[in-house]
Amino acid sequence: MQALQSERLAAIGEMVAGLAHESRNALQQIQASVEMLARRIKSRDEVSLVVEIQRAHDRIHDLLEAVRGYAAPLNLKREVLDLSRLWNEAWDQLAPQRQGRGVEFCEETGDLDLRCRVDPFPMERLFRNILENSLSACRDPVKILIRCTPAKLDGQSAVYVRISDNGPGLTDEQRRRIFEPFYTTKTSGTGLGMAIAKRIAVAHGGRITVADDASPGTTIELLLPRETP
Repeated sequence: MQALQSERLAAIGEMVAGLAHESRNALQQIQASVEMLARRIKSRDEVSLVVEIQRAHDRIHDLLEAVRGYAAPLNLKREVLDLSRLWNEAWDQLAPQRQGRGVEFCEETGDLDLRCRVDPFPMERLFRNILENSLSACRDPVKILIRCTPAKLDGQSAVYVRISDNGPGLTDEQRRRIFEPFYTTKTSGTGLGMAIAKRIAVAHGGRITVADDASPGTTIELLLPRETP
């Protein structure tokens, strides 16, 4: 099943790469025309139309880039890193999204050794996608808690990471479909964030799931082997 999915993603990646290449010229022409129009027009109504065209252009561009990023092969360059460093870097990147909000970010890791052999860039993206979802879902005051415990995965030493928030939680349908590509309940975005997170976890030999408990909010569970599988 995993090999079949990889082949499908490779085929999609090739198709999207070709589509993005062919679309790039058209998007560049649209962008140039929009910029020329913005300099020439004076009417407020016409300015608002140009703004809408620009937004539509940006949405198409972002969607193509997101799909290409999702379908592209993950060629991991692993090194031994502390996971807390990566999720804190991801949290720092989200500073604009939490500016002016009441947010509490807590870590409960004890003395646990959090070093795993991972590729820092995709792993940082995995944490950023999860944390960004929590910020979007929660009303102020937001509370996000990361708990870590030692674990085993296929008989090997692993780290178990739980990322919880105090948002409204997920419906049964959302729980089932959260890792599906293009599935989203947001008014904006591509719906690829958690699908990408799953690809990254699996590529590292790990697992990612939604906790099935009755507590308020949402908890994402990540199980990562310490060494390369």
